[in-house]
Parts: sequence; structure tokens; C-alpha cells
Amino acid sequence: MLKLLRFLTCALLCIGCVMNSRGQENGLKRADAQLLALRNATQQGTIGQVEIIRIPAEVLTRTRVTPEMLEKQYHYKLTIREIENYRMKSKLFDAVGSLSLGPTERTGDLRWGIIFYKKDGTRLCAIYADAGGSVGSVDLDGVSLKGDLISWLRSTLAKCLD
Repeated sequence: MLKLLRFLTCALLCIGCVMNSRGQENGLKRADAQLLALRNATQQGTIGQVEIIRIPAEVLTRTRVTPEMLEKQYHYKLTIREIENYRMKSKLFDAVGSLSLGPTERTGDLRWGIIFYKKDGTRLCAIYADAGGSVGSVDLDGVSLKGDLISWLRSTLAKCLD
């Protein structure tokens, strides 16, 4: 009986690990597809508005900040209503183009968010990152982030949003 219990426990743990791994793979695939759609939209000129939200890293919270919390409880929000007229549009879009995504076990304590809208006002994609810019999510799928987007945001906007 004890052997059967050990076997069942081990089997359930293995199934849980496989399901979690598949969930991460599916999340990464969704995030990659969203990022590709965003890159296409930047190249085609169909982005209309961009919102940048932030909670400074120095602000303590009881729990880690999720995408939903960041969008509701941000401390700062910068809205660029007509991205075509933004003088740093090409630098922003280059930073988006530099992003590459990888799997992650966690989404981190998110402090930056950048939300992209099409010209018709529909939401296209949101990218969130922790203060360091290495862990975050694309929409609600947790990913590791590599590229210049968060460092560009920090160097360009942190002084304004601190």
C-alpha cells in the first residue's frame, strides 16, 4: 500500500511538471506571436497610441506587482496619443524590435508597462517588465526579456517618472 501511495504521488508530481512545462511553452508561443504582430504593426505604421506606465522600484508593495495591478495602481502614466508625431518614434520602435523572449518560471515584480493601441483604438499588445528589465510578460504570459526596450525606457523616461 505504501509503495502504491509513493508511486501515485510521484506520478502526480511528474504530470504536474509536464503540464507546467507545456503551459510555459504555450505562453511563450502566444507571447512570440504577440510580439511579431507588434513588430508588423510598427513597420506598417498602424500603431496609433502608446501608453507607458510605471511604479518606481522604491515603492514597496505587499505582493509582487502583476500586469493587472500595474494597470490599476501605476504611479505614473505617459500617453503618446499620436505616435506618428512623436519625435522619438523610431527609437522606441527600434527598441521594440530588439526584444527577444525566453521562458521563465516567474513574471517578477512588474514596474514598467508599455501598452500599444492601433489607430482605430483597439488594444494590440502590452509588454510589462520588472525594474531590471529582464523578467516580465507580454500581455499575461510570463517571459524573460532581452533587448533594449526597458533600458531605453529607463534612460529616456526614468528622470521624468521618478
